[in-house]
Amino acid sequence: RHTRYIGDWSSDVCSSDLSPTLTLITLSALPLFVVLAFIANPLVDQQIDRTVEEGVKTNSYLTEAITGIQTIKSQNAELKTRWEFQSRYARYLGEDFKLRITRETLSNLGSFIGQLNGVLVIAVGIYLVIQQEIKECKQMNQHHSKY
Repeated sequence: RHTRYIGDWSSDVCSSDLSPTLTLITLSALPLFVVLAFIANPLVDQQIDRTVEEGVKTNSYLTEAITGIQTIKSQNAELKTRWEFQSRYARYLGEDFKLRITRETLSNLGSFIGQLNGVLVIAVGIYLVIQQEIKECKQMNQHHSKY
């Protein structure tokens, strides 16, 4: 049986060596990505809403304080106003930090799923080659060695 190389030199496909097992393993990660998206999207949306809400509260308080600075000074309320602003700003930063951590965690989880899937494909591919259930693409390997 002759294995024919398809495509340009960067392609990793041999026409007679497509493995249904490796295809299924590759596609097995798709449901995990879908579940991750269904869980992550509402969570991130809620956190974005909370972050925006805290930001708006902080900015509106600061705007009101600046607008009424003469009244604040005449009532000797600078310290109280400063502490209130810092408290609101801390809540905003806390929500923003939670959002960043959640996004980073979800991104890392998605990368982990993809990398784990790649390792599984390689491991099963090696096993199938050793068991001679699939053949390595010798012409492709020879073609790559020229470069």
